[in-house]
Amino acid sequence: MNFTKKFDRAFQWAGEKMGAEAKTTMSDDFKMLETEMALRFDGMDRLQRSMNQYVKWIGRHVEASEDKEKGLPVGYLGRTMVNHGEEFQPDSEFGNCLITMGRANERVAAIQDAYVGEATASWLETLERSLAMMKEYQTARKKLENRRLAYDASMSKLQKAKRDDFRLEEELRGAKAKYEESSEDVLRRMQDIQDAEVDNVRGLTQFLDAELDYHERCAEELRRVRNNWAGASTAAAMGGYGGIERRPTNRGRSNTAPRTSIYGVSEFDERETSAPPVRMPPRASTSRAGFSMQPQSQQPDGPARPTFGKANNFQGGASLERERIGGRISGSTTPSSTHSAHQNIPNVGALRGQLRPVSRIVTTRDSLFADRDSDTTSDTGSPDWANRSSSPDTSIGSLSRTSSNSAPVNGNGLGFRKAPPPPPPSRSKKPPPPVPARREISHY
Repeated sequence: MNFTKKFDRAFQWAGEKMGAEAKTTMSDDFKMLETEMALRFDGMDRLQRSMNQYVKWIGRHVEASEDKEKGLPVGYLGRTMVNHGEEFQPDSEFGNCLITMGRANERVAAIQDAYVGEATASWLETLERSLAMMKEYQTARKKLENRRLAYDASMSKLQKAKRDDFRLEEELRGAKAKYEESSEDVLRRMQDIQDAEVDNVRGLTQFLDAELDYHERCAEELRRVRNNWAGASTAAAMGGYGGIERRPTNRGRSNTAPRTSIYGVSEFDERETSAPPVRMPPRASTSRAGFSMQPQSQQPDGPARPTFGKANNFQGGASLERERIGGRISGSTTPSSTHSAHQNIPNVGALRGQLRPVSRIVTTRDSLFADRDSDTTSDTGSPDWANRSSSPDTSIGSLSRTSSNSAPVNGNGLGFRKAPPPPPPSRSKKPPPPVPARREISHY
């Protein structure tokens, strides 16, 4: 009987593949749930295999040939450190450091053992339960497919029968009931898998807490060792962290080169810009009064002041007046220089008696140093102003013009000589503007 049912299901499956037989179809919701269950089963299977590899790696023990206790690798390392540290003298700094670090690694090994147990009990067991539910679903789904084939085969036999047979009808009713029962069972299992997401999230949260606690406890153990580290004083005495001495950083040659800012203007080194601007040396000028200017390189910082010396020859009133006016214009006259200039002016009344009439020297062309105000056709010392007569009193200006137009009578140096024109205004008070720094504009 069972053998006959298997043949009927096989013929039904072959007919469906060839398209000769009709097939009972499921609803669209049922098909969507089947697609979701297939994705869940594949994902849970990969998660369970990867979690097994992780637990196997983190809980791997050392072989008995290397460690008699068959502990974790970090515990084996800690015991080796402790054993070697105890071989040193009690006052050995290196030995004490080895013992401290080894005991910390042994405590880390104990924490790691506890973490492996918690990870296995929380997340790995949750994955195994979910995978078991998926496998049960796969079994129920295969059972549903077999009952569907039996139901379709019974229906096909009843349709092909030439006469009514109550046995075929009874078989069809039994196959239909089993098929509906299996369909409900598969649907219930799919819903149970969906509802199991809450347990999956709870197990994943427990695994996260266990991993976080494991790393925090390990870090706390290592920090405690670092705070009580015996070699901390030695490392601090060496001027570096962990006994590594920091080398002084030298400034590279490229730092002295001009840098280009974002605005396209080159920025020079601070040491280059701090130098004072180069000043152009003023033109050397010597006045008739005998004062001379010092060179620019020998003068101290600040406004340059002229140095007055003793006059070597006589100056007329007009020349002094022009020098005084020129000094006020140029801004080089100071109260001290004006006072010294008044002291050097001789008495005009005393010099008036020393004047003698001399003949005027007539030149064929304009003299470079001739006074325009003294140009006249008369032989007198005063200029000719048409029908007006000259002033009876000799003024400072006329004395200057007379003395400036006078020539020496003889070569013994008793007469007066022609005085040169007044010097230009002194520019030593106002230094030239500094040379602007060269700027390079870079175009992007």
